[in-house]
Amino acid sequence: MNHGTLYSCPRSLAESWWVPLEEVGLDVELTPPLAVSIPPERDGVTYRKGVVRHGDVWVEISACPGPYSPSGSPLRGQHLLHIGFTKAVEKNASLARLAAQVLCDAGASEIPKPGRT
Repeated sequence: MNHGTLYSCPRSLAESWWVPLEEVGLDVELTPPLAVSIPPERDGVTYRKGVVRHGDVWVEISACPGPYSPSGSPLRGQHLLHIGFTKAVEKNASLARLAAQVLCDAGASEIPKPGRT
């Protein structure tokens, strides 16, 4: 079963979320790799996804824009990061917590799931 958490972050972190993770010694495989140019979204930001690995464990991280206007979503206009992992593997959950802490230290903040406060 997959599990994940959503984070809001500054534009600079949405465009380079892998940098703080690499700085703490984690391996990151971006999709597409940095050598491949991709066009920015309509908000002007280039979002990438990737896999963070530490030994035989891994988590997926995706950056994306929140909904655009005229959406009434509270996520409208935000830059988002999603950390996803296979919940059945406790080591993956531990790596997800580590990645989340590093990203929060870099400026991200967890978006509570609906119904949670």
